[in-house]
Amino acid sequence: MDLQENIHQTLKIQFGLENFRGNQEQIILSILKEKSCLGLMSTGAGKSLCYQMAGLFVKNLVIVISPLISLIDDQIAYLSSIGISAAKIDSTQNSLQHKIIENGLKKKEIKFLFLSVERFENERFSKLIDKLVISLMVVDEAHCISQWGHNFRPGYLKIPQLLKKYKIKKILLLTATATKDVILDLKRSFQIKRKNFISSDILRENLKIHVQMSASDDRKQSLLQLLKNQQDQSTIIYVARQNTAMEISNFLNEEGINTGFYHGGLDAQEKFHTQELFMQSKLPVIVATIAFGMGINKADIRQIIHYNLPQNIESYYQEIGRAGRDGISSNCSLIASFEDLHIQKNFIEGNLPSYEQAESLIVYIQNHCSTFLDINFYQLSFELDLKISVLKTIFCYLEELSVLESLYKYHQFFEYRYLVSNFEIKDLLNKKEYALLLELQIIETDVYYKKTVDLSSLLIDGYQRDDVEELLNQLNDLGCIKLYNRRSKSMFKILSFDFNIHQICDLVFEKLMINYDANMKKLLALEKLLKSKKCYWSQISKYFQNKTLDPCENCSNCQNLSETIHFEPKIKLNQLSLKDVTIELYDLLDDNLINPHLIARYLGGLASPIIYKYQLQKTPGFGLLSQLPFQQTKAWVDFSYVDL
Repeated sequence: MDLQENIHQTLKIQFGLENFRGNQEQIILSILKEKSCLGLMSTGAGKSLCYQMAGLFVKNLVIVISPLISLIDDQIAYLSSIGISAAKIDSTQNSLQHKIIENGLKKKEIKFLFLSVERFENERFSKLIDKLVISLMVVDEAHCISQWGHNFRPGYLKIPQLLKKYKIKKILLLTATATKDVILDLKRSFQIKRKNFISSDILRENLKIHVQMSASDDRKQSLLQLLKNQQDQSTIIYVARQNTAMEISNFLNEEGINTGFYHGGLDAQEKFHTQELFMQSKLPVIVATIAFGMGINKADIRQIIHYNLPQNIESYYQEIGRAGRDGISSNCSLIASFEDLHIQKNFIEGNLPSYEQAESLIVYIQNHCSTFLDINFYQLSFELDLKISVLKTIFCYLEELSVLESLYKYHQFFEYRYLVSNFEIKDLLNKKEYALLLELQIIETDVYYKKTVDLSSLLIDGYQRDDVEELLNQLNDLGCIKLYNRRSKSMFKILSFDFNIHQICDLVFEKLMINYDANMKKLLALEKLLKSKKCYWSQISKYFQNKTLDPCENCSNCQNLSETIHFEPKIKLNQLSLKDVTIELYDLLDDNLINPHLIARYLGGLASPIIYKYQLQKTPGFGLLSQLPFQQTKAWVDFSYVDL
């Protein structure tokens, strides 16, 4: 029996399916016959079956890198239901669960291991994975690898290095949203041949796109009109901010529409409960940020509404792709207010540090007194007032420039309190473990007293970090202590101190500006799409695949239903006193934290570590100038600040 016949037989017996869809079979055959494959599949086209099937035909472990825990959980549940061993390693699990999975991996009892790419930074996991034989690595949402991708994450840049480090011969890259630039970048990074790039048509004929222009003040009424006839059908309403999700959910409930909300700030239990109600169709309408939707395998979502503009065309295509997976006609409505366009531009501005911030970091590295540099990203992000994601991106660029080498991540502090007495603990540990506990002098006679142990000081005394961590985690799992905080540090090796600070800073800033320009270009493409009178599906096809489709006849442009509303900012610079704003900030912050860059971010509504730490986002002045371009606000602040 040849390979093709074999996978068809497995499809029927193992997965209970009669036929492959679209280009699934082509992708599976490609990765099994070659070393690498890039599959571009429309949202809902069945990416997961490609790696599930391919994984069954390789000899050893399959690692699946996925960006979202909910997506991972769904995949593990499905594979387990059809008798295929699958597991995950993530931060939601305790040390006992990790041990069980580690033992299963060592005994080759697990076929699929799901995790986030950041897990490879963990020192203990790195030691474990180094002992395993990995036949295939799968990267879901592979556009995250490319700096041109819309969900770019710094950790993904290191995937080519991981393949070499762990001697992984095969990699399967899967995504629904890759532009020409992303495809070229992925092909180059992973040496993917032309025949191993397999692409499907992005058109979803059952999705009807309707763009409705609306003034900001009229949006709630526009939303009500869209829900009027479909409020009992499964609907996702996408918004840009967490507080907007709660606000719109409350508004719709007051109007008699059963609605819930979902965003990244909710705890895990709240997220799970809301998602389950929606999946079971007990909650017909959900208002959510983009934290909701990826991996939501609900076939009968009849309507996607964008209350705020999406970040770009890639995000828009991915989000509307969650509708109508059963093939039945579904509506995708966008309430376009160009006030949002300015806000989205400012979000992009918010991820670009000042030259001085980047320079401060590079000076700090060169002046470090040791070859080994351990970084607490949370602490450093506050000191430089840089988002952690931006900070980690700069570190990735410094690695590319051979200034640094990333080694591993480890826990520095453990904060805990005892729940039981010393006598009860003694009976639960073996002699060696209890002797270590006494030796470390972290036994506490006063139950409920909170304490912190610094692993750095223990290492100086010759203790092994793994032994101390394992002991504390075991005590936590046994219910003897409650672990509150595991503050981590990332260890780097400085490869050279002999570099020109300004030259390196220029190179880093050049890379940051390339990324900034790419994101602005994406936003301008979205603006062009919304302002155009041409068929929306035809334009989306042109954007992704550089080919123009015939008009769909279903979208609002094809039906001549589009209109234009011009946006006028509600506030102008001459209506604001910088002196009053600065005095307000001096009442809230230490003097040394206030500078023109911070003031501009505050007025532009761009959050930062300092703004979050001091809760400035809750003050009246935050975002006063969010409707203006950030560069205009910054130039005004820089000019006016001199005269204060």
